[in-house]
Amino acid sequence: MRVFFYLTLIFQLLTCSISLGQDALFTQFNQSPLFLNPAYAGTSPQQRVSLISRLQWPNLPNAWTTTVLSYDFNYYQLNSGFGAYLYHDAAGSLGWRQTTVNLVYSYAITINDSWVLRPGIGFGYGVQNLGNLGSFNGTGSEVNPGLPNVNVSGSRGFFDFSSGILLYNKSFWLGASIFHFNEPNVAFTDINVDRIDQKLHIHGGYKFSLYNGTFRRARVPRLAPSFLYRSQGAFDQLDLGVNFEYNPIQLGVWYRGVPIFDGILNNRSEDAISFLAGIRFQKLEVGYSYDFTVSSLGPSAGGAHELSLVYQFVYKSAPKPNRKPIACPSFANSLLDEFKY
Repeated sequence: MRVFFYLTLIFQLLTCSISLGQDALFTQFNQSPLFLNPAYAGTSPQQRVSLISRLQWPNLPNAWTTTVLSYDFNYYQLNSGFGAYLYHDAAGSLGWRQTTVNLVYSYAITINDSWVLRPGIGFGYGVQNLGNLGSFNGTGSEVNPGLPNVNVSGSRGFFDFSSGILLYNKSFWLGASIFHFNEPNVAFTDINVDRIDQKLHIHGGYKFSLYNGTFRRARVPRLAPSFLYRSQGAFDQLDLGVNFEYNPIQLGVWYRGVPIFDGILNNRSEDAISFLAGIRFQKLEVGYSYDFTVSSLGPSAGGAHELSLVYQFVYKSAPKPNRKPIACPSFANSLLDEFKY
């Protein structure tokens, strides 16, 4: 029985990274912009606080929960954006947890009156935990003297690095980012190396007004079709969707894992249909989304729920920018009214 326990524990530890090593995926990814691309730091009018929380497959035991809390601000005098975010992920019967703290920076390069190019970088420190496992030694086992020595650590710390770039004007945006540039080792045992694969994001979209009449209106309905491609290790996924805004109401529908890419992307390419809804107040925006699972896991798992809160505020008068502000590519074009730089 001791041998069986040890072998089972070793197997769980060695395979933990396969099931848990991949980063979480948010449906409302624009509600947590620093987690999407470090180049988004400072793209709020002045200061922004964002909180997003996801509960995935709540009908299954030990459901996956992910939370990101971020803060960033625009420093006009340096054409720069600074920010930080806290990422926490938890799942599994072994009590797996991952917590990282990241600092990000971006710099706005004005190409002309309409276009801005914004590179960004990020670095942080994270810890993965797998309960208080201690260590065990199988060499002296009376059941199987040949069982190898295995030192098991209940936690593993690591440094992490990321970078990104964002190109945009008042109607169009296109960005790319790479996370886990250094592929940190997060193995819980001393008999294997378990690196976090680099994660690639490519995202973009275009927004347009549904009213182009002669008379000016206080409220104009808008559509914003956009996409997000994600790749990490053996995992690939392309999401397509459209967001609609008629202030203060926001609605959206997305397909996560476009099925036409079956055979090109991996077998998780057909994932979920997502529905988004939000309401905007003067400084606060509240969003909710639900993922209806269409993969082999089926709806019995309970889909996924996300709740987001974004608060933007001005703490002091800022110098007038030397260029006109550029509209922001946000969820339904309302999270950020404008880019300033």
